[in-house]
Amino acid sequence: MTGVLPFAFRAARAAGLFAALLLAARPAAALLRYQGTHILTLGAMQDLGRAFTAATGIPMEVEGGSCDGGLKGVRDGTHALGGMCCPPSRRDLAGLPGRVVPIALDIKVVVVHPSNPVAGLTLEQLRRIQAGEIRSWAEVGGPDAPIAVVYRNHCPQRPEPVLEKAVAGRRYAERGIQVYTSQDLVASVARYEHAIGVVSRLFAGRANVKWLRLEGAEPTPEAVRAGRYPLTGPLSLVVRTPVGPEAAAFLRFLRTTWARSLLERHFIPLELPEGLE
Repeated sequence: MTGVLPFAFRAARAAGLFAALLLAARPAAALLRYQGTHILTLGAMQDLGRAFTAATGIPMEVEGGSCDGGLKGVRDGTHALGGMCCPPSRRDLAGLPGRVVPIALDIKVVVVHPSNPVAGLTLEQLRRIQAGEIRSWAEVGGPDAPIAVVYRNHCPQRPEPVLEKAVAGRRYAERGIQVYTSQDLVASVARYEHAIGVVSRLFAGRANVKWLRLEGAEPTPEAVRAGRYPLTGPLSLVVRTPVGPEAAAFLRFLRTTWARSLLERHFIPLELPEGLE
């Protein structure tokens, strides 16, 4: 027995060393890189990236930015995935080495100062307020005070379904307050007593602002699915083609219950097309 134990120990140690050498010899997965719109980045992609790496062992880098940045990374070949919060224009798609795939809907919320007594608006009232045609809160059941329209005219070169519904001709009130980030929009509305703005539900939920009903409906996934709430916009992945193995693994991960639950925290997940990988 005394001679068997050392032999067994040496065999086990050799087997362990052999397994370690096999693992070391296996090629490491390449870094999967994403860059794109801050709405999708902060609302889902950071969490999805961490979960994907935990599930697969494939490292993933997630960077915020803009729709332009998401497209540029895929065009330049520096990123396998990009993110957009607006539908792409024909110019965006021309010569793009990839495809744009909607993965979720973003709910847009009409926000006002918490002290504002107005509970809701019609879509027509919102359009007229944004255009500067309705100038006093008294015209929509509020106090006799001027309305301060806070707006972010992002991606003016692209079709924007929300702005087309909420802003006639994308023309804002002449005395409106233009900001350049969603965070600035909600911060301004929280600061100014008579302000109003339209912003992603993601950022509306992170600020001390009041949400208004629109056409009598609350800005909830249930109201959107029932066709009662009108302001939503697509959130899309820009997928570089041909799809590499790491990106294909991420697209398969997006179909899982885990990934869907992460998207549902702030957005409404959409079904992915077949054959995407």
